[in-house]
Amino acid sequence: MTATLRISGLAARTGFTPSTLRYYEQVGLLAASERSSGGYRLYDEAAVARLRFIDRAKQLGLPLEEIRELVAVRDGGLCAHVQDRLRAHITAKAAEVQARIEDLTAFAGQLDTARMALTAPAPDGPCGEGCGCADLPDEATAGTPAARQLLELSPTRRLPVARQARMEAPVACTLTADDQPERLAEWTEVLALVKVRDAIDGGVRLRFPPGPQLAGRLADLAAREQGCCAFFTFTLHPAADAVVLDVTGPPEAAGVVADLFGMPA
Repeated sequence: MTATLRISGLAARTGFTPSTLRYYEQVGLLAASERSSGGYRLYDEAAVARLRFIDRAKQLGLPLEEIRELVAVRDGGLCAHVQDRLRAHITAKAAEVQARIEDLTAFAGQLDTARMALTAPAPDGPCGEGCGCADLPDEATAGTPAARQLLELSPTRRLPVARQARMEAPVACTLTADDQPERLAEWTEVLALVKVRDAIDGGVRLRFPPGPQLAGRLADLAAREQGCCAFFTFTLHPAADAVVLDVTGPPEAAGVVADLFGMPA
């Protein structure tokens, strides 16, 4: 099979950024078929097909290590084996999603309880006992993973429990060294779409083109980022004319926010 695609052409064909493709080469997911007379890596249609398979696996939420295993099975040449492995991964992922749906459904009920607590008449003076502002029902601030994530990504006012957790989180990343380059490549790819950067208190406001698909991608990426870097605060504002993502952190994380997300010129 003739190799004619340089990395820029491969990126254009598959939707992956060149930086992501280079990372895939480093971890053994992709390899150039040959090199040009000028020393450039060249790729063939088999590389395009492999990357489409990888993209499909990523859309299904599979982590990189599992994708690497699937690619190895795929290279064995028997589709039946690939289907068996992929079916097992999808079954496990579906169970995770169902558990998450149940968790979020329960949390939605807890939020309804909190909202009802705020329907009582407000006192004439400042907030006090029974007003429903500072003393929301305990179940409304339950510490389930989905509850904590939803609190962080909510475009509305955050609850005290979530705020306290952010204040106490150390400025450190728990992502493994193997996974850090891919995460950085994901951010690099999506941040290339930023139209405007505005400085806000403690961080930066990023304005993206409007669209539910991009909003969903940002929400997923921000949630995963906060899972390893709890000191970040992400607030997503989907709107008709833009998708806005606020990224903030404690003062000691200002350099990290600027390095990863950029700051206004």
